Amino acid sequence: DSEIMSVVPVIFAASEGQDDAQVIRRFIADRFDVWERRRDLMRVVIGEAMFNPALAEGLRGKIQLALQGVEGFIVRRMQDGAFRPVHPGIAARALIGQLLSVFLHWSLLMPHGNLPPREQLIDELTALFMHGVLRQSIDEEEKVR
Repeated sequence: DSEIMSVVPVIFAASEGQDDAQVIRRFIADRFDVWERRRDLMRVVIGEAMFNPALAEGLRGKIQLALQGVEGFIVRRMQDGAFRPVHPGIAARALIGQLLSVFLHWSLLMPHGNLPPREQLIDELTALFMHGVLRQSIDEEEKVR
């Protein structure tokens, strides 16, 4: 379904001159929107992809589009000096992986679990991606403000 991934390149292509955390937040929020609209379809696709190689390949292709968008953004921001040197493929997979983990947890494993409200969850995921969990990175950012 092209609707699921069509906006990903647009989010990152239109990121020039924008706050990096807001770009990542917009990407995460968009993925939440898609998941919420297509939750039932995604449950079926993910479940069936485990047993259907053709469906799994199609799903991998969709995820690859998202990875390319995230990786390209990370590479551009490293070249600009805004992001520290990281392996862009690993960083992109970390972002996509955290989203898939939350979506699976949210929809399949514990649909009424103890996750925070949607906007707080998006903010937390954005902060985790942008800053990791080390206190030092947050302290350094606050000094710049």
